[in-house]
Amino acid sequence: QWLTVIERILNFMGVIGNDRVCAMFQFQEDALIWWEMISLTRDVTRMTWEEFWDLFNAKYYNEAVRGAKRKEFVELVQGEGMLVTEYTTKFDRLAKLASGIVPTDFSKKEKYLAGLNAKIRHDLVITTNDTTSYAEMVDKALRAEGAVKFLQETRAPPSVGGTTTLPISGLGKESGDSTFEQKKRTFPSSGSLGQGKRFRGNQNKGGHQTYSYPECPRCKKHHPGTCNRRACF
Repeated sequence: QWLTVIERILNFMGVIGNDRVCAMFQFQEDALIWWEMISLTRDVTRMTWEEFWDLFNAKYYNEAVRGAKRKEFVELVQGEGMLVTEYTTKFDRLAKLASGIVPTDFSKKEKYLAGLNAKIRHDLVITTNDTTSYAEMVDKALRAEGAVKFLQETRAPPSVGGTTTLPISGLGKESGDSTFEQKKRTFPSSGSLGQGKRFRGNQNKGGHQTYSYPECPRCKKHHPGTCNRRACF
């Protein structure tokens, strides 16, 4: 990659022929030591650009390095927490070094799709087809990632602690207050139930709300309001 950038700069500056070897002045640290070792055994002042290129690739982009990059490309997937942009950048860089694995646009987009995470890949399988180009595939992946993120941000958080409010059937219809959060409620009574009888809401150890009603002298059961039974059981 470094050599490609240097060559682009030399082309822009119009540097040709053996003068291109001046790129060695950009060497630092290990690369500079390597070049100094080359200078001890060769006349670098007469070295052509092609010779320089071959020497450089033999050192920094040999078969072992290319094999490792091909393996990295084959195993590349969008890991946990990796953004689509990060995955795409790494994919493009390795695809250039392993062009023989993805020689066509179709094979390139298929490899790209296979490496995406499951949620995004599922969306792209539905929204793409054989005519979709690699560039379009990348654009759709970015859009799918945005949709997944939006759903995650708008999803209601689970309830943690606090009081759960549930409707009480038949209670508080007129006032609109029908939750378990009420501590007391007074019910109209008649007959032997007496006036002003109340039931109380108590909370047990498990956090559930329970209610106790006065015992009905007619049916011997606990309930609010008037007893409608005609006989005791």
